[in-house]
Amino acid sequence: MRHITLLTSVNTWECDENAHMNVQFYFAKFDDANRIFCDQFPLPALTRENQLTRHVRYHREAGAAAMIEIHSALVLQDGRVAAVCHFMTNAAENTLMATALDTYQAEALGTISADPDIPSVAWSEITDALPRGLTLSPVRQFDAGSERYQTPTYQGIFHPRDFAADGDLLDRAYVSCFTDGAPHSWLAGGITPEFLNHNNFGRVAVELKLTYGARVKPGAMVSMTTAFQQVGNTTFTVRHTLTSNGEVVGYGDLVSLMMDLNLRKAVALPAEAERMKQLAVIPKS
Repeated sequence: MRHITLLTSVNTWECDENAHMNVQFYFAKFDDANRIFCDQFPLPALTRENQLTRHVRYHREAGAAAMIEIHSALVLQDGRVAAVCHFMTNAAENTLMATALDTYQAEALGTISADPDIPSVAWSEITDALPRGLTLSPVRQFDAGSERYQTPTYQGIFHPRDFAADGDLLDRAYVSCFTDGAPHSWLAGGITPEFLNHNNFGRVAVELKLTYGARVKPGAMVSMTTAFQQVGNTTFTVRHTLTSNGEVVGYGDLVSLMMDLNLRKAVALPAEAERMKQLAVIPKS
């Protein structure tokens, strides 16, 4: 993948309490790269209206001043366009930091020909971008896990700054709700800020799938609930559900873990996380 769509760097203000770029800004940069890619080539069908999901895997941490280079391409499967992929590398070290795999309505992809002038890769070449702890398919309301216990974790407003020039809500805006609500979900799951601070542990997402829902306008109030899905020894999965005026704006499926901020390594979930397991099976009353 040699076609570069974005060259930029990590700003200090984009880094969070874990001293690395917050997940919302990975999405922001992938969002920009995709908009540039669709502007550089004749891809009119790849609109937000036709986009189903953006799935991001975080491979390495990106610290302040890290040099970012994003390469983008169509993904071909059996000679047909199946998705769009973006690879984010550290330009100074030539190491992979994150990947994004975008899915669209089949009808929209079917209008795109495998043009040799448009950068493309085979499905077999994007192993690093494929889901590991999540599925690639979009979340539908009928399988959204409504039987699980939903913890209120966020409520706020979408501002004009949260929208692109075309009126679409920016990826960063969706994911900022997820990150702002994360401490509330961790607390509901039994892991308190006091515990994390005492042990110098941080909250980290290693995989995130955004499923797009109903469109909203500036000024819309948004609420979020979170349901625990699966809880393992070191990782757990949650689903965030964003709603506005009774409609689902988006779903965020995350694989999260607890990281030792000194060693920069994952650590086992503590006994306190037993509450997560309980919430993952408690039916909604």
